[in-house]
Amino acid sequence: MADHLESAYHKLNVGKLEEAAALFGQALQANPGNAQALLGLGRISLANSQPEKALSFLNLALKNDPESSETLEQIGHANWRLGRLLQAEAAYRRSIELEPGRATSWMNLGLLLWRQGRSEDGRISLEKAVALAPEDAGAANNLATVLHRLDRGEEALALYRRAVSLDPTLPGPYRNLAGLLKEMGRLTEAKALYDHALSAFPDDAETRRGYLTLLAYLPGVSPKDMFTAHRAYAAALPPPEPLPAFPNLREPNRKLRLGYISCDFRSHPVARNLEPIYRAHDRTQFEIYSYADIRFRDGVSEGFKALSDHWRETAHLSDAQLAETLRHDGIDIAMILAGRFESNRMGLSRHRPAPICVNSHDIATSGLEETDYLMADATLVPPGTPERFTERVLKLPCVYVHPPLIGAPEVHPRRDGPPLFGAFANPAKINPEVLGLWGKVLKATPGSRLRMKYRNVYAAAALRKSTLLGLGVTQERVEFLEGWEGMPTHLNTLGGVDILLDTLPFSGATTTFEGLWMGVPTVTLAGKFMVGRWSATLLKAIGRSDLIATTPEDFVRIAHNLALDPARLAGLRQGLRAEVASSSLCDGALRTRQIERWLRSVWRKWAGAA
Repeated sequence: MADHLESAYHKLNVGKLEEAAALFGQALQANPGNAQALLGLGRISLANSQPEKALSFLNLALKNDPESSETLEQIGHANWRLGRLLQAEAAYRRSIELEPGRATSWMNLGLLLWRQGRSEDGRISLEKAVALAPEDAGAANNLATVLHRLDRGEEALALYRRAVSLDPTLPGPYRNLAGLLKEMGRLTEAKALYDHALSAFPDDAETRRGYLTLLAYLPGVSPKDMFTAHRAYAAALPPPEPLPAFPNLREPNRKLRLGYISCDFRSHPVARNLEPIYRAHDRTQFEIYSYADIRFRDGVSEGFKALSDHWRETAHLSDAQLAETLRHDGIDIAMILAGRFESNRMGLSRHRPAPICVNSHDIATSGLEETDYLMADATLVPPGTPERFTERVLKLPCVYVHPPLIGAPEVHPRRDGPPLFGAFANPAKINPEVLGLWGKVLKATPGSRLRMKYRNVYAAAALRKSTLLGLGVTQERVEFLEGWEGMPTHLNTLGGVDILLDTLPFSGATTTFEGLWMGVPTVTLAGKFMVGRWSATLLKAIGRSDLIATTPEDFVRIAHNLALDPARLAGLRQGLRAEVASSSLCDGALRTRQIERWLRSVWRKWAGAA
């Protein structure tokens, strides 16, 4: 029988699940209490995305062998997949108690703690896993991910590189390393790494999704290349499933079930954009389902849960399982939010979760023909744009909405002294082309200075040095600020500059809104893709198109002339907050009615009434 089980585990480990299950079944016929056979069937059930079934086998295995650290670890996996995080943590801890040197249990405990927001506890557990298994690429990669999120970038870089060298066959460390390099503004290195990863792992959809995000930051990408990359991402996903016969009642005017799918139901800019819509939805016409791919709930999450008619936490589900959940809930329209970013579900529509799928709060096409519509406006997607979309683009008057910044500091009075420009963008947006353009503004405006801040990234001397080199100005012209802070301090710092300089090809949005609220105008250069036109759509909404440049020379001229016009700057300081507050940018009810009319229109088309 031992040889029988050995053969079964061999087949399990090489992916021959049906053959392994047959052998484990034979072992159970001979001995119904065989803990090793029950463990094997539990692992097979997990591999087949059946965590409930897995638990039935694993609990029996543990009953027959209560000292099995491996069985407890698998019980932890099954509970995690089911969203039972406390039970999962208890199982991992018991596994470690029985076998303190079990690196995989330390690693999974660390990941679980991190995904609950207990980052320091997670780091400690993952460091233990790396110490116990220094040759394990997965452990190194996972610890690097936590250090990355803790803003310990240089340590994370070293560990990602170590993971790549330990096991070059894993795509995860490559894309994680490339993503960190992108965030540090090292776009050339990130591009080279992605090029290698795409060659080595052409069918890995997550690598391609990460590459799409990088392309949004790279200057000089052609519309053709951008669209081709999105289509390549779609091709790397599972093949399209047959269109199901949706049982949704084709009644054009009935109450609709609207499903929002996002990992951003938490303290995040997307949540701030979404919150006014949630508050204003007409609940006589729409029933709101929230599918939250969140690691842990914070106060913002609790607010969204309270505003939802139905709340589902779905981080443990695969795309196919999530699609099945939406179909079971009878969702009429699936709103897939910010699909290319973080752990959002850009490829969900491939699995046909609802009769209508909408790409919303994203910066480009999804590349999937199964995604029916993209939500935009005429500034983001102007007539004659060279940008291409697989979706049908339906345009609102303006797509952006944000709640008023209640509790924000008072607008600073007009400051005396030389002009002070500001740049508070993610370094991933600050490429050599951006630095060169900003440098021209500084050189054209004698005595002016530039203040730069983004979290704590400018504590890195190498980043400060490369930034100065790209600007082509002396240290005295640039002020680098460091440190983490809360929102009031951030807004106060933002309000201390005269003019914000925007980035390209990936423009600002949240920072632009915050600056306007603090009486600080943004000068922007409207890009050729929608990713580069977010500041423009905000400025148009408040009647400030004069701050939108169409050429680099125009950008320098607008910034220079504004900096040397103290009376105009003073007027902007006094009036911008009121202009924003009274505009459609802060009118959640107006924007929601526009969205609802749009959704009702596409629903009627599907129902055959339009």
